[in-house]
Amino acid sequence: MPFFQEVPVVLPLVSVKQSIEKTTTGKMVLPTSDDAAGGKKSRSQRRKQARRNALQNGTADEPLEDTNVQTSHIVSKVEGTTKKLQVHPPTTPYRYAYLNAETKVTLITPSGEKDVIRNAPTLEVAVKALIRAAPPNTVKGVFIVNDPGFVQWRRSVDAVQKAGYTNVKVIETFGLSITTVIYKVPLQQTIGTIIFVFYGSGVGDLSKPPMDVVTILQKRERGWQLLKLKNMYLAVDKFPSAKEIVVFKETATERANLQRLLPGFKFHFVKSLPPSFTTTTFIRNRINGDDFCGNEVLPYCWYDLEVQFGGSSDIIPLTQNVPPFSKTQEVCVGDATTIEIHAFDRGYYEKTFVKSFKFETAELRVVSVTVHVDETLVPQVTLKSLTIGDARNVLPDTSALNLESAASLMQAFKKVTDGEVSLPTSNDTAGGKKSRSQRRRQARRNALQNGTADVSTSRDNDVDTGGSMTTLPEELSQLQLDPPPTTILTFTSDNRVLIKADETYTGVTQLLAYVRLQAGTAPIIGQQAFDALKTHPESVFYAITRLMATDFDPAYSDPSWRFKTTRDADGKLVIHGGGDIVTLPIVLFGLVVNSTLLYIKEHQKSEVTELGIRLPLGSVISDSDLKAVSKKIGVKLIVVGDKL
Repeated sequence: MPFFQEVPVVLPLVSVKQSIEKTTTGKMVLPTSDDAAGGKKSRSQRRKQARRNALQNGTADEPLEDTNVQTSHIVSKVEGTTKKLQVHPPTTPYRYAYLNAETKVTLITPSGEKDVIRNAPTLEVAVKALIRAAPPNTVKGVFIVNDPGFVQWRRSVDAVQKAGYTNVKVIETFGLSITTVIYKVPLQQTIGTIIFVFYGSGVGDLSKPPMDVVTILQKRERGWQLLKLKNMYLAVDKFPSAKEIVVFKETATERANLQRLLPGFKFHFVKSLPPSFTTTTFIRNRINGDDFCGNEVLPYCWYDLEVQFGGSSDIIPLTQNVPPFSKTQEVCVGDATTIEIHAFDRGYYEKTFVKSFKFETAELRVVSVTVHVDETLVPQVTLKSLTIGDARNVLPDTSALNLESAASLMQAFKKVTDGEVSLPTSNDTAGGKKSRSQRRRQARRNALQNGTADVSTSRDNDVDTGGSMTTLPEELSQLQLDPPPTTILTFTSDNRVLIKADETYTGVTQLLAYVRLQAGTAPIIGQQAFDALKTHPESVFYAITRLMATDFDPAYSDPSWRFKTTRDADGKLVIHGGGDIVTLPIVLFGLVVNSTLLYIKEHQKSEVTELGIRLPLGSVISDSDLKAVSKKIGVKLIVVGDKL
């Protein structure tokens, strides 16, 4: 395809004068560049025409020198009237521009590249220079090269888009740097392969990761997905399948330490970068749709979004997705009338306002938040309200349901030894004596166990997943012949428990998964715990499924949480709240399950002998913990998968 360059048009005055057909109407016809006086070209015209032909044929060595022409104006005086002719340059669909670090603008053509401005004092100056050199209708797209971070991405993208450029793509420098290091390395190309990348102290770059951190990459179809940066010791423990590491500019001491720490690893030592690899090399690769033989690091979203409402918040994680992508998450926002969306970068926790939504009335709501991240790496957020009516009818307070039993449950959780969690049985009331209802239920339970109960064993498998995903432990991942439980609790990532029960159930379909813990008082679960976030946030615990996630790292916990997380000497996750409260994820899980079970029993005629548990993708519960909770609440818990 021919490539066109902006060309200043200069026409002889006499020729312009002859071409004016009607001075009264202003209609003019411009002569061609061949129509000089007498039809003969001057030497300058022939030279310019030759270069123009070379450009069109793709044989020119470089663009014309004067590329800063947006329009050419020809002023002629005819019979005392001044006329101004405006000649627009042709569109050049095969030219791109890139803005580097908000200070340098470069044009990329099929035959080379040309700097427009260097060391611009401000972003605005750089963008104005881009407009003068290459107006929006003369380039196919603009690449923005900048360091990772939501703030600088949005600032640059907004400036370029407001100038009229619609096809904008961001290249973050960290992914560009990693690609430069690995693209010549013969890496394992099997989809799902995990590798580490280590930057040695010889890099001399202040933006490089700390010395004890490795970058973790996973192979995808089109390249390598950046999973996270992680402490080397934790990375080895978290990703045991990793067997390759790329080491860049390490010292002799660092090499020895790495080889001692990673026995059995295949090492790829990279001493220097290929001299032929430049930023424009990477950009041309993107333009042509190449992936450096599968070794390109894919675009990475360095921030997550926080949904703030009232005195609480919820997180929409984005870092696990490869742009472009869209994701939707439901969030229970209570009766808040204002919802704000903030972005925060992983590891820095500096929150930046993104967007706000307002409601005219204060009523209990669940909202559906949809986030779309395109190649600008800047999110587009929309919100849809899912009004669910009166709070007492939809999300009742379960904190008053048998507080003695809840207190006993909390007390038993305090002692955890060798991974065994001691929970009270359903027979353990405050005085140790069974009520009539409990004795009747126990008799039916015994009859079921002895096979003498006259009850139906049919199961309803039509379970509403509520949009959540589940992860089955390996021991439960095989095909189960037994039908799933009739009653299923689906834990969502936005702190709700969805209830699916049989036809005799008359209660609500969802409860809040918030727990309030205070020394000397019974735990509070549900709506009252949620309300306490406004007055005593340090005593409220939530995000249970996130705390149970396999990839949860206490070093990167949610900055909005008022509780803290650490790991003990055995690697178990420990949660620290206000008033010296210390608890565990399994404690919070057990309290919510027990409270929800008590509520279901009060609103269901049939007995609950089995309770299905559905968890979001990535959240797990060990078999021993599951059995311990089952034993103490008197109901068998079964982790179930998604409905087929």
